[in-house]
Amino acid sequence: MFVTALSFGQEDISYEIDADIQRTGRNLIIRQMISLKNLPPEMGDTLYFTDWSNAYSTNKSPLAQRFVEEYDRSFFLTTKSKLGSTSINSIYANELETQWERLENQCDIIKVVGDFQKNDTDSIVISLDYKLILPDAKFTGYGYNITNEALLRNWYITLSPIYNKKWRNYSNLNLNDN
Repeated sequence: MFVTALSFGQEDISYEIDADIQRTGRNLIIRQMISLKNLPPEMGDTLYFTDWSNAYSTNKSPLAQRFVEEYDRSFFLTTKSKLGSTSINSIYANELETQWERLENQCDIIKVVGDFQKNDTDSIVISLDYKLILPDAKFTGYGYNITNEALLRNWYITLSPIYNKKWRNYSNLNLNDN
C-alpha cells in the first residue's frame, strides 16, 4: 500500500493506493482513494485528474506528438503489445458513482462530474478502481524493461493542479520537470 499527503495553499489532498503488480501481464490492479479538503467553491461540479499512464495508449496522444517533434518514431512504429494504458472500472465520489470522461484531445486527462459542493462535509473522497498496463520502458525509461522489472513514475491517477482558481490540465510530455 502507498499513502501520501500533499498540501497546496488551502487545499489538502491525500492519496491512499493499494496496487497489485502482476508481472506476467505487465498489469497493475489498483484501488485508490483520493481525499480532497478545502477545495475552492469555484471548482463547482467538475474535477479533473491526470492519468499519465494512459498517454501511452495511442499514437495520437500529446506524448506521441512530442516524440514526433523529437524525431523519435519508435512509439509510432511499435506493436500495440508494447503500449500501455489505463482501464477504469469505476469512479465514486463520496460513495456515489460518478460520470466521467477523457478529454477529447488529451487522453491522459479525466473529467469527473458530480455534486461535490453540496455535501455536508468539507471533504470529498474519490474512490477509483482501475487496471494499468505498463508500456515498454524503451520509450521513456519507465514501464517494464527487458528483465520484466516495473520501473514506475507518474503511474497513478492524481488530481490536476489548480492555480489561481483554475484547472491546469497538463498532459504527459515526458519532460521530467518535477
